[in-house]
Amino acid sequence: MKKKLSAIGNSYGLVIEKPILELLNIDKETDLEVTTDGVRLIIEPIRTARKSLRSSAEKIMKKHNSTFKKLSSKSEQKKLIKKAAKGITQEQSNVLKKLSQ
Repeated sequence: MKKKLSAIGNSYGLVIEKPILELLNIDKETDLEVTTDGVRLIIEPIRTARKSLRSSAEKIMKKHNSTFKKLSSKSEQKKLIKKAAKGITQEQSNVLKKLSQ
């Protein structure tokens, strides 16, 4: 892919298309390391376990937000416990009843 630098104020920038950014899991919050081997410009995302974990958690929360809200409500928890209680022993049922109170 052939690219040209774009003027941005007193500097120059390189526009990277969205499909490439998505492929590399890069967004505007991703820190990038820019290096050179003397011939090429090398741009790599800086990955840390914490940033990767936070990013993954944010994506999951965004995608499943309504489900998490339902699960956090007491009434939904009670429904799930009742549904799970079918076909279990009396002792297990008693434990579930205590949990749902």
